[in-house]
Amino acid sequence: MGPNFGALTPTEFENLTYDLLTARGLANATWRTPGADGGRDIEGTWSHIDMSGEQTAQVWYVDCKHYSTSVNWPTVFEKLSYAVSNSADYLLIVCTPSLSPACRNEVTKWNEQGKRPLIRAWEAHYLSVMLGEYPEIAAKFGFAPKTILELPGFVDIVVEASKSAAAAYTRATLLTSEGPSKELELAASLAGLMSEKMKIYSLRHNLLEMSPFIEADDSYDWIDWEGPAILNIDRSALRAIFCLVRLSSRVDRISVKINNNEATLTLANSTFHMDLNTIALLRKICLVGSVEIVLNSSSIKLKGAKK
Repeated sequence: MGPNFGALTPTEFENLTYDLLTARGLANATWRTPGADGGRDIEGTWSHIDMSGEQTAQVWYVDCKHYSTSVNWPTVFEKLSYAVSNSADYLLIVCTPSLSPACRNEVTKWNEQGKRPLIRAWEAHYLSVMLGEYPEIAAKFGFAPKTILELPGFVDIVVEASKSAAAAYTRATLLTSEGPSKELELAASLAGLMSEKMKIYSLRHNLLEMSPFIEADDSYDWIDWEGPAILNIDRSALRAIFCLVRLSSRVDRISVKINNNEATLTLANSTFHMDLNTIALLRKICLVGSVEIVLNSSSIKLKGAKK
């Protein structure tokens, strides 16, 4: 039996869609203004390399339809009109349970005319297949079968390992003049992130739960903070992101500016330098912490997932 998407709230379904899109490689996925139905649309780019080696970026608009009945053509056409006016290359409808038969026929007709944007759909059966490809996302939303997380004692071991990392970090902070190394700070922050999520998992709470970042309690002395002191982004994930960015970019300080509950990270007189493995780890941290990220060479924008 497949996942029961009906058990998700509309917001949880939107967050699930966002995670699957970014896992599939949609770059700089961002939420656009809510539509008339109160749902949020996603915009992002998909890079494509042609036979000559040239790279082009396709603009994708994505709309989530968490319905109890099939999605009809007028509903899709409404979103299509918006995508056309904004020169999108593709419109992706992510829906449960499916498009109606009549709607599928209209989609086929539209695509056969060669018009832009082309229309694609992720229906419930395809979402189930993708969750099989990304078990970490399935687990996050409560769809995964028994995993290593449920082996006797596994969560306790992770928590104890996290305590050891935290103790080493504290000792270095208090007992050495130079303080903890960047590597130790990253290790301690990653351990803290996993410890918090393991506790939530063991208590069978919603894995989307998070504690907000409070600048006075959670920040580091090498962060130049500008803006409100409380940020609605998972505190443990944000600490791990800060440490990873500082280590990978080989800088001593990071500037963080807060605006409309969004954090923008910049470096003084420098750009962000991250290899593919570092970027992959950064995106995994964002997945675990339900953090939305837009990454480029001059800044990193972070925002907490809608609850």
